[in-house]
Amino acid sequence: MSGRIVPAGLAAIVVDDGPGEYRAAAIDSAGRPWHLFMERWGGIGQASRYGQILSARFRVMADNGRDGFVELESGESALIRLQKGQRFVEGEAVKVQIRAEARRDKIARVAIASPGHDQTGFDLWKSNLPGHDGLSIIEDRACLDAGFQEVLAETATLARGGAVHIQRTRAFIAADIDSVGRQGRGSAGAKALSLNCEAVTEIARQVLCRGLGGTLVIDCPGPTGRTSGDKISDTLRAAFANMSTRQSRVLQMSAIDLLQATIEWTGCPIEDQVLDACGVPTAETQFLQLLRDARREAEAMPAQFFSLDLSPDIYTFYKQNRQLCDSVIQLCFGGRVQIGHGEKMTPVLRRR
Repeated sequence: MSGRIVPAGLAAIVVDDGPGEYRAAAIDSAGRPWHLFMERWGGIGQASRYGQILSARFRVMADNGRDGFVELESGESALIRLQKGQRFVEGEAVKVQIRAEARRDKIARVAIASPGHDQTGFDLWKSNLPGHDGLSIIEDRACLDAGFQEVLAETATLARGGAVHIQRTRAFIAADIDSVGRQGRGSAGAKALSLNCEAVTEIARQVLCRGLGGTLVIDCPGPTGRTSGDKISDTLRAAFANMSTRQSRVLQMSAIDLLQATIEWTGCPIEDQVLDACGVPTAETQFLQLLRDARREAEAMPAQFFSLDLSPDIYTFYKQNRQLCDSVIQLCFGGRVQIGHGEKMTPVLRRR
């Protein structure tokens, strides 16, 4: 199948145990991340994770008579799908497993838990990677910085020229393939096949890396035809199957060169974890970035002391979570970093 680009599988996991935030990425042999993981404050006060087993209390049946709502031990509400004939009374204790994490516009989904033991957030994430037992774990801060920055952009460039544009809407994920800047030889059909196969593999990577799910619609540049369309569909199908354990389904190319697929929701999208509703980094995200900056400077100048002068919104976050933040700062910096007042419009890390 000329033009197909099929990923060979995951090669390693890169990690960074930073101040207040543990980050990880599962990468392929080319060093490209396919899955990202982030846990803040050791999981304290954080939303429940996919696969986690929790105690809960049943609250009420849903209007459809098939589902119900439970309150998790964390205080979160969650939707539970009940088996035929299964009923609980209000307040009854149940053991549930997270089947889809809460995200910006949806509460978590759970199911009655099968016998098993709970795991840490990182272990749960790792256990859902294909071939996880054979993946080595290495430290690579630069790779993680690049990966987390990449998934917040709407455009990703292709290695052989061209780009893909990805936009998350309320109804589906829209992806557009752009051939601008791409060079190639052969017929128009052969060039379109090469571009589309490379692009749909990159789109699969972006969808998995961003933690997105639901319906995916890709606008593929033509000409395609039935045979080329099948090859492009097969390439997308193989990318999802080789690089993820999430359930997916890829349809045949439509008559107007649209490729449609669905992929199971499991986790919360990265953008929901680091950005606010307006698409701006939250005060928490900015504070943790400042701590990473402070770590870098402190490692470069072991005898230097520093001050973090915060903006008003970041300082408000710090005051509301002062005990947790101070404990992390003391653990990581041992008194070499202190927090200044929240009077700066732009936060500053300075020597003192």
